Amino acid sequence: MPRSTAITLALLWLAAETAAQGGAISLYELGTPDMGMSAAGATARAEDAGTVFWNPAGMTNIHGHELSIGFALLVARQKLDLDFDNTVPPTPGETDEGGNFAGVAPLAGSYFLYSASEDLKLGLAINGLWGGNVDYNEGWIDRQYNTEGSLAGLNLQPTVGMRVNDWLSFGAGLNIVYAKLELELRAGPGAAAPTIKVRDADDWGYGGSFGVMFEPRESTRVGLVYRTGVDLKLDGEVRSPIPTTVRFGSDFSFAQGINVGLYQDLNEEFALLADAGWSDWSDFSDWGITAGPSAVDLDRNWKDTWRGALGLQWKPVEDWTFRSGVSYDSSPIRAKKRLPDIPVGEAWRFSVGTEHALSESTIIGATYTFLYGGNASYDRAPQPPDGSVVLDGRHEHNFIHFFGLTARFKF
Repeated sequence: MPRSTAITLALLWLAAETAAQGGAISLYELGTPDMGMSAAGATARAEDAGTVFWNPAGMTNIHGHELSIGFALLVARQKLDLDFDNTVPPTPGETDEGGNFAGVAPLAGSYFLYSASEDLKLGLAINGLWGGNVDYNEGWIDRQYNTEGSLAGLNLQPTVGMRVNDWLSFGAGLNIVYAKLELELRAGPGAAAPTIKVRDADDWGYGGSFGVMFEPRESTRVGLVYRTGVDLKLDGEVRSPIPTTVRFGSDFSFAQGINVGLYQDLNEEFALLADAGWSDWSDFSDWGITAGPSAVDLDRNWKDTWRGALGLQWKPVEDWTFRSGVSYDSSPIRAKKRLPDIPVGEAWRFSVGTEHALSESTIIGATYTFLYGGNASYDRAPQPPDGSVVLDGRHEHNFIHFFGLTARFKF
């Protein structure tokens, strides 16, 4: 296989993440009621089984046992508006901007909390931290880089939480991660160029989550969580018109991160939530690929990202709760280095949500989030495999809608 094709494959596998941006390629819409607050203060709220994932130490704030399940529908739109005075090549027939290359994807999460005692809690979280797809037009200008991709990801997290005293709790979880990738690109610039496909590239990886919960007084909670990185080595097949099977491999690490959250009761009805976080996406930037006998080490020139969020929770009566929130994530990449497989930039989330108690043991909820991804512009950014294509422009449309439903069962 030519080295240029190996480089293209090396840079294209994360195309599937286009529709799942937030804190670079992280996803906060995990099927918990926190979707209604843009996950503001999720590491400190600790009011339902979702804390099994957000902060295992917060499980000590839950009485009894609880099962929480949630579903969400992601509806994304991203469309390039290229400046053809600075985009290469600008010749007729080579100027297709790719169309609307995002789409629709389902999301889900489930969380179970078991109270072994008042001070010892066990939990299990099952959710999808990543996932989505991208589908560019077959004749778009950068089709040698990629035209189509999909990524499915699954996270299983068994956890334990323990209360030390009235104001301090600790928790820890094991992250068991599975990812599967499929991709397509064109092997040449011409309209009749054959399609190259990556199929069944998958792997399991492992990481950890460690949390602390401080409760200096009854109305205040502070949650601190550290998540390790997760190393994956995707292994699959490269399929092309040539009948020979070629192996595909990709080594990379999802980012480690730290988040600190605050929950503060303002009075009997209102509570304020806030958090700040850091993710080590510069570590994710360095990774390697093999495609048959060819191997490359690549740097995406990503940098670390920062997050901030504010939320408000209102409980006017016993059986109704209303939430709202806003969050901001910084961009991991400059416009001069951006690539169309992961055209992420800064991310603003605006969310609302509600929960209604049907009984003492059953609570249902609904959430909505609007994510605006900024311009995610290209400033004469050279494209793989050889820099013969240069993109310049911005995203005319770059937003995502998340519609969520949740159900909680206490017993």
